[in-house]
Amino acid sequence: MLKNRYVFLDGLRGIAAIFVLMHHTSSFWGFSFPKGYLAVDLFFILSGFVIGHAYDAKLQRRDISLLKFFRLRLIRLYPIYLLSIFVCLVTIILGALPHLPSPDGKAAFIEIAAVTASTLFFIPFHASGTTILFPMNAPYWSLFFELISNFIYATCRPILGNKVLISIVGSAAIGIILIVNHFGYLNSGHSWDKFVIAGGIFRSSFGFFIGLFLYRNHTKLGRHCKSRFLPWASLIIVAMILGAPSFREYKGIDDLIAVFIIFPFVVTVAAHGKTIRFDRPLIALGAASYPIYLLHAPVSHLIEHEMGATVIASAPASGIALLLGLVVSAFLIDKYYDIPVRQWLSGRRDRQIVLSPCTSSVNQSTVQ
Repeated sequence: MLKNRYVFLDGLRGIAAIFVLMHHTSSFWGFSFPKGYLAVDLFFILSGFVIGHAYDAKLQRRDISLLKFFRLRLIRLYPIYLLSIFVCLVTIILGALPHLPSPDGKAAFIEIAAVTASTLFFIPFHASGTTILFPMNAPYWSLFFELISNFIYATCRPILGNKVLISIVGSAAIGIILIVNHFGYLNSGHSWDKFVIAGGIFRSSFGFFIGLFLYRNHTKLGRHCKSRFLPWASLIIVAMILGAPSFREYKGIDDLIAVFIIFPFVVTVAAHGKTIRFDRPLIALGAASYPIYLLHAPVSHLIEHEMGATVIASAPASGIALLLGLVVSAFLIDKYYDIPVRQWLSGRRDRQIVLSPCTSSVNQSTVQ
């Protein structure tokens, strides 16, 4: 099974999740990672690629119904999602979430209950005192837009040939350019502003459908990716981009180059990478990426609430401790909670395909 996995895509996703964490926890580091938000665009591209790998042929042949597709997608997402909601509720009860009050009064309790109920169904909620789409946990916004892309993809699969894909990708690319021209950068999708929401739609659509296009054409594109060095270089390139400073004088041109050119290139290259010695570390990074992404915000809020001055004074040691703790915890959560729960929910028949993630750890046999 290890030989059939896209292990370098696992590595890309793991690196992206780590930079999202560092982007949102600058007080733990003593400095910022202003380009960390671009990791979400890489997530969207990876998602389109691996969902295409796991489901595209099955949907085309009608071996899998739309209902079953959505059931499998929700089984894939929900166990960690529910765990993160529980952690968020603990954060709110302790008063550690800055933009939501602890439920110590009737009005606050009702609002928190409404926010929780809405969040359970991946529905945004306009809470008082904040403009965040998902006030319990801001990173949920990307799951919301990704599920919309999943719905469009599965529903429209019979007409989604390469020409239609190129049209969707081209239209979304124009939208991304307009958003970058409006804001000066691509960090959008997470709040109720109409242009920010449009940015989320364009980013998710472009990323998911170009990822699907890359999957369908990866054999042809892979003819130019034979070097053993290139897959390792893709990991380095992504780390350099996500860790780079912000060059606002270029008005988002660097964001456009990353999303339109560099990320599709590194995904194509990484998809053709093969390694034996470092399979397991790369797979572990991929397995930890989803828990890291959903848990880093509430966990960091809790730590800052309890140890605020110590966190700042100890940076970047506090950041390193947070990162290592979350990576280890995420791996254990994946192994001892997420996988067993998904196996139980899916049953024996669907077990293999449901373990094909919205991460890149996909076994080749799932579409054969």
